[in-house]
Amino acid sequence: RPQAFQRAVKAFFLSQNYDRSLALADLFLESYRPLLGKPEAHPALPALIEDVLYYAGESAYAKKDFARARAYWNELRSGFPESKLLPDASEGLAWIAFDAGQFAEALSLFQATASATGHAKAPSSQIMAARCLDRLDRPAEALAALEAASRLSPAKRYASEAALWRPVFLLHAKRYADALPALKALAAECPDHANAPAVLLDGIQQLLDAGCAAEAVAAADLYLSAFAQAPERSAAARMKSRALSALKRDAEARAAGELALAEAEKLPPGEKRDGVERPASLMRLAELSGAGGVPFYEKVVKDHPATPFAAPARYQLAYWAGEANKLDEAQRHAEALLDELPKDRPETGDLRAKALFAAAEFAYRKEDFATAEKRLTEYLLLPVFHQDPVVGKAALVRLRLGWCRFKQQDPGGAAKAATEGLNAKPDAELRAQLLYLRGLAGIPRDAAQPAPGLADFETLAKEAPRHDLTAHAAYRAAQFLASGAPADALAWLDRLIETPAFEALPLRFDALELRARLRYETRQFAASLADAERLLERADPGPRAPALRLLKAACLEALPDRTEAAAAAYEELIRAGPADAPEIRQGLRRRAQLRFEARKFAEAEKDLAVFLGDQDVRADSEDQLEAALLRALCRKEQGDAEGAQAQLTKLAALALKGTPAFEVPFQLGHLAYVAGQNEAAAGWYRRALDAAGKLDALPLETVAAAWLNLAWSYRRADKPKEAEDAFGRLLAIAPESPHANEARLQRANLLAEKGNLESALPLWTEVLKRAPDGELAESARYEMAVTLAKAGRYAEAADVFGEFAARHPQSRLLRDALCGLGECRVQSTKPDEAREAFARVLGPGGTEGELDDCGERAVLGLAELALAGGDANQAKKLALRVLPGSKWFDAALYLCARASENLAEPEKAIGYYRKLVADCPRSPRLETAKERLKALGAP
Repeated sequence: RPQAFQRAVKAFFLSQNYDRSLALADLFLESYRPLLGKPEAHPALPALIEDVLYYAGESAYAKKDFARARAYWNELRSGFPESKLLPDASEGLAWIAFDAGQFAEALSLFQATASATGHAKAPSSQIMAARCLDRLDRPAEALAALEAASRLSPAKRYASEAALWRPVFLLHAKRYADALPALKALAAECPDHANAPAVLLDGIQQLLDAGCAAEAVAAADLYLSAFAQAPERSAAARMKSRALSALKRDAEARAAGELALAEAEKLPPGEKRDGVERPASLMRLAELSGAGGVPFYEKVVKDHPATPFAAPARYQLAYWAGEANKLDEAQRHAEALLDELPKDRPETGDLRAKALFAAAEFAYRKEDFATAEKRLTEYLLLPVFHQDPVVGKAALVRLRLGWCRFKQQDPGGAAKAATEGLNAKPDAELRAQLLYLRGLAGIPRDAAQPAPGLADFETLAKEAPRHDLTAHAAYRAAQFLASGAPADALAWLDRLIETPAFEALPLRFDALELRARLRYETRQFAASLADAERLLERADPGPRAPALRLLKAACLEALPDRTEAAAAAYEELIRAGPADAPEIRQGLRRRAQLRFEARKFAEAEKDLAVFLGDQDVRADSEDQLEAALLRALCRKEQGDAEGAQAQLTKLAALALKGTPAFEVPFQLGHLAYVAGQNEAAAGWYRRALDAAGKLDALPLETVAAAWLNLAWSYRRADKPKEAEDAFGRLLAIAPESPHANEARLQRANLLAEKGNLESALPLWTEVLKRAPDGELAESARYEMAVTLAKAGRYAEAADVFGEFAARHPQSRLLRDALCGLGECRVQSTKPDEAREAFARVLGPGGTEGELDDCGERAVLGLAELALAGGDANQAKKLALRVLPGSKWFDAALYLCARASENLAEPEKAIGYYRKLVADCPRSPRLETAKERLKALGAP
């Protein structure tokens, strides 16, 4: 019975009824294993159990129940160490371990079988031992084991296996030079081996991947020549094409690519041809064709849309459309690709990331920044972005995202994106770009606001001083700082201009021009001129030439003693043209100004006429207004006051703003003032001053001059109150102005005229304190003395008259002042000093000489002294020297009348009083004369 069981187990195994074989084996073992070693046991039982355990293991192995197989065979090995079936069991266990990747265990088991002398499975186990050693990365031992296999059996099949695995092991050992001969040997010796084509094909790929392009080409040629009917010929040709491309043998590479497509076309319809080989070959030809590969990519997308090649092909279509600047088409392909690619499949994740990035890039180039930002935001959600920031292009995506936000006027969002990019530890190039972006985003539009971006620009300049972006950062920093901190702006420009690495950058010339302008604005005219000339020295300064010539001329105009050179520069600018350049008009305007200052008014007016042309002057054009104003002044200076006034009046009718709103009415006021139209002059000056109140940049001296002219206009128009207020306003806003002392003097005079001596005196005193000599001091002393005298403060008046005579001996008012001095001495009862003053007035001719107005006044003063001294006859004699028609005639009659009364000649006195009343009805002595007539009893 045991023998029957054993035969049944084996029979069912051989007939592939593995379940029945295993059931009988388990029943056999359950029944007979307990009897093993007992006296009643069948003598052949051990051998029968060995046999059952072995075939039970084979049946379990066939069912892929490897745990059960291991159990049977391990029991055989442990329970029957001398069994002849151990090599077979070991070989089975070795395969289980090998397939499970337990190569060290498999090696030991295969070696056990291989060491069984004469065993049929020894050669094959030796080969498997070699494969285990290869997988354990022990290449030298693997090759040695392989060589040993061929010695275990002369059978050809083992030699073929050795030939098959030898190149594989050599390739794994990276012994590429030795691998190629081994591959050649395989192709030559074992062309019919079933696995030879696969090994050779894999060898081509490994050589290609290892960069052994020449060896890969040779291996591919081996494959194509040895396996004429192999289904992988298309793949071999593609690999050959890639290897030839690596060797720069482009024509051969294309020929190989075309062969790959031809081989693919030979394949029968089906998954291999239409799902792999044909689209892969089309892709290869497309890669070889550059921009000309678009038709191949289109075939892939059209003919093989369901293959894994369609999506990469569409991506390439998007790429090449973008390269051709067909941005709409490129974006359509990218968006279609995103729609076609599943979002949740890891195998398409990389391509989806590329498509998102491409879609964002195309949208950005189309200036559709919102769409670009949307796609980049989607990119940020991809797993690859978070799993590996480097592979996910974390810094680059943040950079692009930042630019999208910056272009959408979101500097805060741009700076945030740039900061996140910088935190992603970018390489040096990306870091420079991110610093530049954050710097730009940190530069506000308003120069008065803080600019954190300048710190990023400084960092960029420190870390990458020769990077082109450092030049752009320097220029942007200079633009921002130009208005508020020109010195800092110039420092940035110096850094850009003087760095040799930036010499070839076009931006350098923009920087030179900006530096020239800033130097001009900061009154560094010589340095600005040097920059302008440096730019003009270029072979072709290009469209900036007129602006540079204008700047050069302006610099020369601003430099001392360079007026002629400036005029020549303006001539050069206007002559060089082009005539329609705005700088030519500015040149005409500036040349007109120079000609005006040189009193070449007719020539200046011609320039201004060309500048203004036939168009009406616009109120919003400051240049036009200033030119029209200067043209009017040219006419005025040429004596055409009417023409000047007509032009200015036209300008005044405009809604003027800025300086012209002041200057036009100011000039009209001057014309009216000169013409004696004082009311009109005052109106124009008032309008000019109203405009001045809205201007911050108008010089204070100019405003003061307008107030002075307004005050004089009021005074000449007999409006003393308004004149006094205007003089006072001047003193309030510009007490240190050159016009202020004149205002003090005139205001004091006006105050004095209305009897406010106490307010007038401090003003006169201040005038004399600020300018003790000169015309204003002369006038101030005279007016002060006269006013003091009129107020009866004769001693003070005499002192001032005396100081006047001492300080202003050449004054036209000297004799009037001496008269005043004499009169004050008369009133102060200082007759001798009075006579001395009068004598100086009369000069060498004395009282007998020819008398003018001052002489008559002096004679009357002497007559008053004579009368006061009791000599009425001498007083009358001197008074009668004043003839009818004189301004002093009433005083002479009054003095004669008084002298007659002293001489007891009432009738003569009455005659003099009556003549005074009759001939001098406006005399201040009229009422006194009438009273004396009444006292003398005159009818």
